[in-house]
Amino acid sequence: MKKEKILILGGTGFLGKNLIRQLVNKYSIDCIHLKKIKNIDLINKINYIKFNLNHHSKYKKFFNKNYDYIINLSGYIDHDKKIKNIDNIFTEHFLNIYNISNFFLNKRIKKFINIGSSDEYGNIKNKNFFETDREDPISIYSLGKTCSAHYLRTLYHIYKFPTVTLRIFLAYGPGQDGVRFVPYVINKCLSKKKVIIHNNFKRDFCYVDDVVQAIILCLKSDKVNGEIFNIGSSTPIRLHYLAKKISFLCKGGKIIIKSKQKNLRKESKILVANTIKAKNILNWKPKIKLDIGLKRTINFYRSQNNAKY
Repeated sequence: MKKEKILILGGTGFLGKNLIRQLVNKYSIDCIHLKKIKNIDLINKINYIKFNLNHHSKYKKFFNKNYDYIINLSGYIDHDKKIKNIDNIFTEHFLNIYNISNFFLNKRIKKFINIGSSDEYGNIKNKNFFETDREDPISIYSLGKTCSAHYLRTLYHIYKFPTVTLRIFLAYGPGQDGVRFVPYVINKCLSKKKVIIHNNFKRDFCYVDDVVQAIILCLKSDKVNGEIFNIGSSTPIRLHYLAKKISFLCKGGKIIIKSKQKNLRKESKILVANTIKAKNILNWKPKIKLDIGLKRTINFYRSQNNAKY
């Protein structure tokens, strides 16, 4: 039986690699990437295509197959508010999605899955966020994500374009970039070093396997078309408490809290997902408890650190 075709935009990052490993044996996958890929990160049976999505005029040449599904994982997290970065950030997180969705508008694809961000909610005062809350972006990155989500919904309402946006809260797990909060703290604690926490914000951490499962569920569901879903654990945790939990599990590291630092960038103090909609419509809920996810992640980085010596 012929495999359905998936085009994954930006599939070489943390979330993309975990997703591809779950899909590789069931689908024919083309993966668009921008940076050079290390051999160790290559996954067998995947067709990797090095291409800059900013080159809109070349879409016809590079996207010349009849894809069944498009999954957008492209872009990068950037909360920089400097004027010189506005064009690049907005292009990566909205204009490219505007152009790519218009290109596939009449291609009869079965689903266009867009990955959004919890940052779209900004500083609204809710204790947890519903998809019906009005967003309040506080960076160009979150503005671009918000514009993408609403533009895709408009395409659904006008043309019945089969799109869905998943607003991911803080995904974590093995293989994540070391500058992200969880692996950063883990590596410091495994090395018996100090970890300085500059704020005491509440965040919602969701294990990567649960996030991947939400994406997979969207592929085959017609109920999700035109919708936006929060994907998170729905359980807030203060960053200093999470750091202390990691230190305890690693049996090392010293957590130092400096919460009254000046010139900290403006961030939402609380980012927590309400996932009732995902549970009711998508039949999704997180399965991996925080302690289990942290232990799996710590074991991964412990093995990586041991391999260095």
